[in-house]
Amino acid sequence: MQTNPPISRRTPSAKRRGRPTKEDCVSRIAPLIRADVMTLDECSFIASYPGVRALLRLNQRKIFPLGVSLRMLLDRAVTDVLSLAGAMDSSQQYHRMATFLNL
Repeated sequence: MQTNPPISRRTPSAKRRGRPTKEDCVSRIAPLIRADVMTLDECSFIASYPGVRALLRLNQRKIFPLGVSLRMLLDRAVTDVLSLAGAMDSSQQYHRMATFLNL
């Protein structure tokens, strides 16, 4: 008689439903750091987050409201990382991150 191992609830399935995991979000957002406003305007998967919705209300009369909002949000995030990396000069990892973001 053959027994199957128990299936964990945390095993990734091909058709996972609900909000994406943090790793999924990072893997989808990281390439967008250098994207232009037109490309960002097509990223509807992130439009449901509260910070993005708030910026969308501010930029609703712009040509690419989602793209402009995401560009603002990503620029702020890069600025925050750069300031953090500048404050932590002793860590080589932060220095590499700052160098990458300055490129």
